Amino acid sequence: PQSAGGRCEGPCCSRRAREGVMRGPAAVAERGRAFRGALLQPQSAGGPSEGPCCSRRAREGVVRGPAAAAERGNAFRGALLQPAQEGGMSSAEQGMRGCHRHGATCGIEARRGLEGCWGMTRAGQDLADEQELKDHFGFQYGKVAEVVLVKEKGSLTDMEMHLEALQEKLMEANARVAKSQGKVGMKRRQKAEENVQKMADKIAQSRQVLRHRCTCAFVTFDDEQCRVQVLEDLPPGWGLPYLISLVLTPPEKRFRGERVLMATQAAEPSDVIWENLQHNRFDLLARRALSLSAMAVMLLICAGLVVVVDNIANENELHVNCGSTEAGYENYGLGLGLPCDAMWPLDTTTSNDDPARVSIDAFREQVRLSTCNEHLYFGVYQWTDEVDAASRFNYTEYTGESEGWAGGLYPDSNADECAGEVCYACYCQDQGIEKYSNGEDDLDGFCNDYWIN
Repeated sequence: PQSAGGRCEGPCCSRRAREGVMRGPAAVAERGRAFRGALLQPQSAGGPSEGPCCSRRAREGVVRGPAAAAERGNAFRGALLQPAQEGGMSSAEQGMRGCHRHGATCGIEARRGLEGCWGMTRAGQDLADEQELKDHFGFQYGKVAEVVLVKEKGSLTDMEMHLEALQEKLMEANARVAKSQGKVGMKRRQKAEENVQKMADKIAQSRQVLRHRCTCAFVTFDDEQCRVQVLEDLPPGWGLPYLISLVLTPPEKRFRGERVLMATQAAEPSDVIWENLQHNRFDLLARRALSLSAMAVMLLICAGLVVVVDNIANENELHVNCGSTEAGYENYGLGLGLPCDAMWPLDTTTSNDDPARVSIDAFREQVRLSTCNEHLYFGVYQWTDEVDAASRFNYTEYTGESEGWAGGLYPDSNADECAGEVCYACYCQDQGIEKYSNGEDDLDGFCNDYWIN
């Protein structure tokens, strides 16, 4: 049985019972009433809940319930407000003025907050405490739900990884010294210790600097109109609105009486590219321009390679309509065609020693294939004005066996030499790759340049 004071008195009472913890159904009911009373207890004038059962969060003023969940959701998205250069006005200060004039509650739209972490941390932009920024905006505009400072810690992470690598080297040096009983590796261990100490000091210094340096801040307002007013009043970045703010903003509207702030609409937290927050708009545009320039250079290089390869392929290929080299061809104004059978009767040859094959090879050796496409017009070979040239052409006179090459049929033109290339290509094409592969009529030797080269 409990005493009148509610404590268990007796030799079998536990520590909790002796300290006054009530037991039994009545005690459970009383504790339940006390718990519910703590949750439903109104806050004091200052905001925090007061009562014997209030938790730390309740005593500190943390609101519970559906309204509190909505408020915390609003605070999550927040606003990005960046301290500007010295002499500027707090753009957030201007925007906050309208909050006291509007009594709208914080709705879904207010959750969107402000965004825009622009600009790397500059000298004098030290801000280690969120409360300072919160008080500043609260005084100018109204209640601020939450302020989250953004600090550049990427360099610190890299240094910590470097320190870890140096510590591994130091462990290896210690193991080497221990294995040799101090005879080998002392200088290397000493050097490793110095490197580790230097990096540790550098990290400690960076931590101290980062504690006070703020890249930007996410600020969330309770009131929807606060967000709207801030976006209307504050400059979104460097430009004419910011310059106007620098001139017209009085000191009492500036952050710490000196600086103008910039603000933009906040994106959803999942859409924020956190590693880019330390870069301003100019840096991002410069990086994008550099990337686009590199892509443009790569495209130009690839296009140039395509053109070069295409030209090389065209140099080793004749785009000729072989039908224009056959008897009875009607040119339709495209040229006189090329009477190959009348000039080199290759269809009657069966060996490479035949005079027609020897003669056409002699013509082909005098010219480069790439120069012959200039004689083609829509695939038709443009023969000379002498229509009867073929009738006067005696291939046996141009076998290359005489003393040097005398210029062929037309000494001042390569038209006849290129005619040899065209007639050769059309003949090998007409014979087909099957005969070439089987070596019929010595075609494996004669047409080798056409099928292989």
